[in-house]
Amino acid sequence: MAQAVADLVSRLKAVPVLGDLTPEGFEGLAAQCTVRDVAEGEIVFREGDYGFEFYVVLEGAVRVVKTTATGGDEVLATIQADGFFGEMGPMVGQPRSATVVAGRASVLLEVDHDGFSALVEKVPSFKRTMDEAYLDRALASYLQVIPLFRGVPAERLKALAAEARLVSFQKDAAVIREGEAGDAFYLIRRGFVKVTRAMGGVAKVLAYLRENGWFGEMALIDRTPRTATVTALGPLEVVRIGRDAFEGLCAGHPEVRRTIEASMAERRAGEQDLDQEGRDEKYAVLVEKGLIQVNEVLAIDLDTCTRCGNCETNCAITHDGYSRLVRKGFRVKDTLFPASCYMCPDPECMKGCRFGVLARERDGSVYFRDHCTGCQACVKACPYGVITMAERAAGEGGPPRHPVIGLLQEAARGLFGWGAGPAAVEEGEKPRRMAVKCDMCKGLGMTACLSNCPTGSIMRVSPQSLLDRL
Repeated sequence: MAQAVADLVSRLKAVPVLGDLTPEGFEGLAAQCTVRDVAEGEIVFREGDYGFEFYVVLEGAVRVVKTTATGGDEVLATIQADGFFGEMGPMVGQPRSATVVAGRASVLLEVDHDGFSALVEKVPSFKRTMDEAYLDRALASYLQVIPLFRGVPAERLKALAAEARLVSFQKDAAVIREGEAGDAFYLIRRGFVKVTRAMGGVAKVLAYLRENGWFGEMALIDRTPRTATVTALGPLEVVRIGRDAFEGLCAGHPEVRRTIEASMAERRAGEQDLDQEGRDEKYAVLVEKGLIQVNEVLAIDLDTCTRCGNCETNCAITHDGYSRLVRKGFRVKDTLFPASCYMCPDPECMKGCRFGVLARERDGSVYFRDHCTGCQACVKACPYGVITMAERAAGEGGPPRHPVIGLLQEAARGLFGWGAGPAAVEEGEKPRRMAVKCDMCKGLGMTACLSNCPTGSIMRVSPQSLLDRL
């Protein structure tokens, strides 16, 4: 074992991108990576998949392939020995933007998310290289999915990307301040911001923005000082596009300017409601509870809920007796937000797991594989407390049952003793502890809690849509 670690460290020291790592750093990285042999034509990962692994080509070569609009394949690049790929997964948590396939028999160094994060945090040269790679490889493609730049030719966006810069901010840092001169336009690469304006000595909330959102355009278009302050709500990374590059884009593509002006008009119309009673408090709830950062949330309308318990009971029946739904959480007026999975766009739970138990579907949903070790790392990593530990007897587990079939089985068992109960635990055998969370009844075609609510009180909704309910 010691010799194997020493051999791996020796290989790591020969990788150029890791050149500034300390001897201790190489030892630590060796525990967070593996050497992977891939055959010619073998797919390393597919476009659209989620993954947090980073790769270095030790031997051989891989091809980066993108699906075209007509359904064909286009080879974007060939990465030779000492080159790297896959940095987008751990950096921004987005689906893989291309398929990577071995061009010939190759040897790859696969670094897990924790290893990659440690390199970014502790090795400045590595972080600079990753940021430069992001700008070079992905920023132009990223710009193409921003509604503001829809229709702008790819070559023009590549030129714009070449002039862009990545800027990082810590929590509570001001990205721009009200009253300052406007000198740049910003795209949110990662994180969340609050947009405020001083009114009567009080900072009024105009909006909250997240990944793929943008700000700073008003001062550039109107040629006026900044009309609002934008503050980071946590660690934040933005793409900064300078005034000259931005104005050049608008001049060459009038449709961009028209889109901006339409957006500005919409924002200004929304700002007419700034004095609406309780508006800031409503936004504050979304921020405080983490809802502003997620795509969907489970909500129960307590005005129509009869407290029958069907939602929680049927969830347990569907999932081996362990309900993923706990009707506890926080309440705002007549709406209860249970501690249910938020289906985060960049799940912290996956980063906490060192055993590959958590996986992600192409639609972004996160689920547990069956080999959970019970280490509770995901429980600690989840910022919303929606993952719990359950004790399972030997023989329990496997795929969930269809909600309707589950109810029939439970009824038959209770009335006639039909159907097998939980497997018996051998004497002295300890129950198996496993992490559990809501998986939206993956693969069942319906959601147990929602489909069995007689009043339709429980629902999955977008957090932003909750503002009218709060």
